[in-house]
Amino acid sequence: MDRIVCSFEGGKGPLFVVSAAMHGNEQAGIAALREVCEILNKEKLSNPDFAFSGTFVGLVGNKQAVENNVRYMENDLNRMWESDFVYQVLKEDIFLQKNEVREMHEIILALREYVLTGKFRKLYLLDLHTTSSDGIFVICTEDEESSHLAGQLHAPLVRGLLKGISGTTLHYFNKNNLGIEATALAFEGGHHEDPLSVKRMVAAVFNCMASIGCINHIDTKNTNDSILMDYSADLPKSVEVIYKYHVQDKLSWEMMPGFTNFDPVKKGQYLARDITGPVYCPVDGLILMPLYQKKGRDGFFIVKPL
Repeated sequence: MDRIVCSFEGGKGPLFVVSAAMHGNEQAGIAALREVCEILNKEKLSNPDFAFSGTFVGLVGNKQAVENNVRYMENDLNRMWESDFVYQVLKEDIFLQKNEVREMHEIILALREYVLTGKFRKLYLLDLHTTSSDGIFVICTEDEESSHLAGQLHAPLVRGLLKGISGTTLHYFNKNNLGIEATALAFEGGHHEDPLSVKRMVAAVFNCMASIGCINHIDTKNTNDSILMDYSADLPKSVEVIYKYHVQDKLSWEMMPGFTNFDPVKKGQYLARDITGPVYCPVDGLILMPLYQKKGRDGFFIVKPL
């Protein structure tokens, strides 16, 4: 599998990078990238008035984990993007590196090839994910533009999540770490196995493209807004994280069945089991990202509507 799944170049404009499968078991994003490029290429051939500004790059995050259909091989790639750590990784010999460290190094080198052309003044990153439960949402940074773009994706906006975790792509690519101004956000498209997760991701990519000026909303003649708005109609518009449970022992972890994103939960409700025994909800709210897989340390989040 190539690191760059697909790309599409147009006239002067931003560098729009969409990453998929930073977690190797979240492969719907790879299918979404291919579908996006297929739509763009068909539009270019069939519509003489179609104009694309900038360059679109779709890349795979954790190739080895994808090939093994696991979240990660040794370390969670989406928890490793600390600036100091990345700096050290880039100083080492890539041919002596392995697993997620080498994946990270290769991603940086692939993106540097575009940045070093000098064609782009701005980089946007949209990181595609799925979860082990149903429900879609957007994660933005504290950056005003990230928040604005997230609002164009017609899905619940989750605020404050990045304060409870570290080393995500959003932490790293929302700064000038590659030598150009960057803005990042993440889109969670639904359950890993839901085939409609692909369609929702495609819709999110095109809405983001339109919002940053790569295309006009009418160019691709699709139903992106309705795909996203219909699915999230009964979900909260915006929420804030008020609690996160950190899994103590991955082998002992067991989330109680039946929870989906944004289900209401009550203080004292039995939610899961860890090595220390039952895990009860600490506060009234809505549950987010209940962990129904053995790899990962984020057991669940509790959010409140804004």
